[in-house]
Amino acid sequence: MPQSEKTRLAAVMHVVYDYVNLVSAGELVQTALPPRVNSHVQHTFLMSCRVIGDFFEGRGGADDIKASDFLRRLCRFPLPTWKSWRNHMNKQHLHLTYARVQNKRSWIGGQVNKQFLQEMQACWRIFLSKLEEPFKSEFETQITKKEQSEFKACNLR
Repeated sequence: MPQSEKTRLAAVMHVVYDYVNLVSAGELVQTALPPRVNSHVQHTFLMSCRVIGDFFEGRGGADDIKASDFLRRLCRFPLPTWKSWRNHMNKQHLHLTYARVQNKRSWIGGQVNKQFLQEMQACWRIFLSKLEEPFKSEFETQITKKEQSEFKACNLR
């Protein structure tokens, strides 16, 4: 069921929050972090990739927030690297499933993390460029708030 404009405007802060977590974890996971912290940041990054990837791809139920909720025209978001890993990540890292036992694909991390982040950021820029009012202003407001917080060093645009 389509949500009202008021509900979609209220959802903007949640979209920005999840995108900021993706960027923050995606930037951190590419640095030298101490053991245990690196594992937690990696998990957060992969979970955030799924959340934001699904947002761009329009996956989920009727009450899930999707990029198309804020756009007047259909827009495609290229996520080739993420798409090639999504199903694997969904089973191997993001659900406790017996598929983990049977899976033979090894996680290679490093360069793939960088590609995931680059793809998500490119899609975010496309998304922001397609926004029209009143959503454009609300996304701008929420991003600016994050840029004035502990996330000011993150590339949010």
